[in-house]
Amino acid sequence: MTYRLDPNPEFWAQVTVRRPGEHAEPETFRAKFRALSIEEFNEHDLSAEEGTRAFLDDALRDIDEVEALDGSPLSFTEAVRAKMIGAPHVRASLVASYLGAFREALSGN
Repeated sequence: MTYRLDPNPEFWAQVTVRRPGEHAEPETFRAKFRALSIEEFNEHDLSAEEGTRAFLDDALRDIDEVEALDGSPLSFTEAVRAKMIGAPHVRASLVASYLGAFREALSGN
């Protein structure tokens, strides 16, 4: 199969989130990311909150399988993005999912 270079690759990945507290069951949703170039990725300090927020502002493109507390599906809006990135346990899970997708791709090559 011939490789086709996509100048703006995007991908979906499963995100597993565990709410803070004892006995929290893992919950999952899907996130669509833009694959950042090495240069873009290296601009972000993922050890700092602001760097992680900026990274997700650049990389996070969409969500699926996310519901409000009342069970209604949530659409991806700037307000929803801000709420998700603002929750430390969700923010960490989003970053882990992004990085995990690349580890998985590298292990398959």
